[in-house]
Amino acid sequence: MKTFDGAALGARIRRKRQEYGLSQKEMADSLGLSLSFYGHIERGNRVPSVPTLVMIANRLGIGIDALMKDSLDYPCLPQKQWSDRQLGIFRQFLENQGEKPDDWFAREEEE
Repeated sequence: MKTFDGAALGARIRRKRQEYGLSQKEMADSLGLSLSFYGHIERGNRVPSVPTLVMIANRLGIGIDALMKDSLDYPCLPQKQWSDRQLGIFRQFLENQGEKPDDWFAREEEE
């Protein structure tokens, strides 16, 4: 069984926040968190509660499983294991969100 890796979680949250061009203060304010607490989350010093993690994931447009993948024994389903129907639905979802599916899958494989 894997153990929780707060530093990896925090780094992944920080990277996604930076992709959105948000400062820590802007992110903390949008979530109703103190800047200090939010900074501790990104540094891996504090563990967010499940409701806080859900707020962060929703704000960043990412699944909790993707944020937590270093700590999960059963991470999100890899693209190559998806059925053609599942992959088609997911590709359509990404396109509706303005995301290029091939770019998204390439980023996931890098991480």
